Amino acid sequence: MTNDIALAEDLTQEVFIRAFNKLELFRGEAAFGTWLYGLAVRVILNGLRAARRVSKREWQAALESEQLQESLFGQEQAHLRSRLRAAFNKLPSDLRVAVLLYDVEGKSHEEVAAILGIGTGAARMRLSRGRAQLRNLLKDVFEEWKNG
Repeated sequence: MTNDIALAEDLTQEVFIRAFNKLELFRGEAAFGTWLYGLAVRVILNGLRAARRVSKREWQAALESEQLQESLFGQEQAHLRSRLRAAFNKLPSDLRVAVLLYDVEGKSHEEVAAILGIGTGAARMRLSRGRAQLRNLLKDVFEEWKNG
C-alpha cells in the first residue's frame, strides 16, 4: 500500500504497537485477524496522508529503483511494473485498499467489508470501481500488450 519499504516497515511497527496498546478494546465481535486488519488499514491510511509530501531525495531513490528493476527484470517488464504501480497509486485510497485486500491479499468480500467497517455491498462496489478505474488508467498498456 505504501510503495515504500521503509515507510511500510515503520507503519507495520506502528500497527503492532497500536494493537498491543488497544488490545483491551477488542470485543470479539469479529475474528481477531479482521480486527487487526482494520487497525492496520487505518494506521496505514493515516500514515500515507502524513507522508504525501515527497522530497527530492525520495524521487531520486525511486528513479534508482526503476533503474535497478530494469537491470534485473529487463526494460519492458520494469516499464510494465512501473505503469501498474503508477496507476494503482492514482486510485483513491478507499478503492486502492479494497482492491489490495481482495485481489492481492485474497480476502473475501465479507472480510474486506469487516476490515473497512462498511457493508458487503459497499465493499463490492469499491472493488468494482477500483478495478474499472485501473482498467481505464491502463487501457493504453493493454493495447500495447495486445499489439505486441
